[in-house]
Amino acid sequence: MRRTVAAIAVLLAVAVSGVVPAQANSLSGLTPGLVPVDAGPAGYFQPTLVPGSTLHAAVVLYGAGSSQTTYLVYPTTALTSPTTGISYGEPQSHPSGPASWVTLSSTKVTLGPGQSDTVGFTVTVPLKTAPGDWVTGIAAQAANPVSVTGTSAGGHGESMVVTVRNIVAIVVRVPGPAAVGMTVGSLALSVQNDQRQIVNVPLAGTGRLLFKPYVAIKVGQCGQSGTMLSLRRQLDEFVPRTSITYPWYLGSTILQAGCYTAVTTISYQGHLVATSSSQFDVSSNQVIVGPSGVTGTKVLHVSSSVWVPVVILLVLVLISGGVFVVWRLRVRNAERVGRHFAE
Repeated sequence: MRRTVAAIAVLLAVAVSGVVPAQANSLSGLTPGLVPVDAGPAGYFQPTLVPGSTLHAAVVLYGAGSSQTTYLVYPTTALTSPTTGISYGEPQSHPSGPASWVTLSSTKVTLGPGQSDTVGFTVTVPLKTAPGDWVTGIAAQAANPVSVTGTSAGGHGESMVVTVRNIVAIVVRVPGPAAVGMTVGSLALSVQNDQRQIVNVPLAGTGRLLFKPYVAIKVGQCGQSGTMLSLRRQLDEFVPRTSITYPWYLGSTILQAGCYTAVTTISYQGHLVATSSSQFDVSSNQVIVGPSGVTGTKVLHVSSSVWVPVVILLVLVLISGGVFVVWRLRVRNAERVGRHFAE
């Protein structure tokens, strides 16, 4: 796990939107520095706390920019992002889950350029909390959003309001029996912007520990043997007690209308965690048509049963051709031998 710098995510969002920001430097300048005090070797807090106990810790907030700025400091809820990895929620008046365990000495800090302030906090684990990993974080951001102006891909002036922040993670380990766990729901297909198909994979973290799952999926046609399409991928961290729908982007591969089967397995460090079999349908409206009016570059729609007689026929042709060549060589050799003795 890495300390999350949300300013980077904001800048990426601006770039994806097609707006070239004219004040990229002002964005980075308004991102407050946030450094944990006496954190673990990974750069974030990793305390082991029994129910009812309290962690006393602190972070140092550094001012950014060229003028005095007011920053909000708040606990934030940890979630699993749609493509896995940890994401964090927005400020809440009444935090829930592990974020509600955090109490800050200050929630608003005003700093000038180069100034810093230490913000203390406590994390108190409620009684009867189950063993396992509980994830939250402390975030700091400018109190006032920033308006970014720039030029879109079409050359038009655009503007958007963004908020930049910095986050330090807190992973509380409550001792006791705990293990990784996950369930896989029924897969389904969707189409994104009429450009590519997506196989949606519902995943739920049913265990009690953070882990990085390895996913393997095999897709075939209903009633047919063999695999038409497969995925093997190492995913990022998955937060316990959270759920996502993981998107498997098919790219240039296109599934034609019909019924498909999917076998999904989840493993961790070589050990099986979960397996699931399901079916999903592809409608004619979900078959993508490219600019030239034909389907994409790699179309998967021919049943394996169609190829069986074709392959058998090709094999027979090759065998018969080989037999004919061998027969002709033997005939020619026999003719040469006959002429030699005749001379």
